[in-house]
Amino acid sequence: MTLTHKKNSERGFTIVELLIVIIVIGILATLVLIAYGNVQAQARDTKHRQDAISLRDAAAAFKLNDSSASYPLAGAGSATTTTSFAYSIANMTNKTVNVDSSVTDRVSPNPPGTTTGTSGKDGIQVLYCGPSGSTAANATGMKFVYWSEVNNTFGTPTVTTGTGC
Repeated sequence: MTLTHKKNSERGFTIVELLIVIIVIGILATLVLIAYGNVQAQARDTKHRQDAISLRDAAAAFKLNDSSASYPLAGAGSATTTTSFAYSIANMTNKTVNVDSSVTDRVSPNPPGTTTGTSGKDGIQVLYCGPSGSTAANATGMKFVYWSEVNNTFGTPTVTTGTGC
């Protein structure tokens, strides 16, 4: 009986070649996951911005429809808290702009994540613009500040209505 040896060209892949292929696949998978994470962050930023725009439009409509021509209250809370932004918008006369309560309930005069502000990064801070110590009655505008997932910051992205912001 004679033993035959296979030629080197027919023997298959070496362990080094297999490891190189696995490493390349791992690197590609990592790049895809990083890109996917950025897309999700950009989508959340777009949602936060659209929510802030909805609030801006509601505040502008409130000022136009309110008999005292003032901006809505900027307090935190739900539509049952009479000093809250949500209550002001929910009880607006001549309602021309509808904002979902899931958006108005996230409004606070404090930055998101603070003990007195809204919880987490989904909150929207509302500020009065105008003279120092502006209130709803004497404000010349309102500023809505939201969290940026892409930049991982709070304070830079804003949406405003009126003047003085």
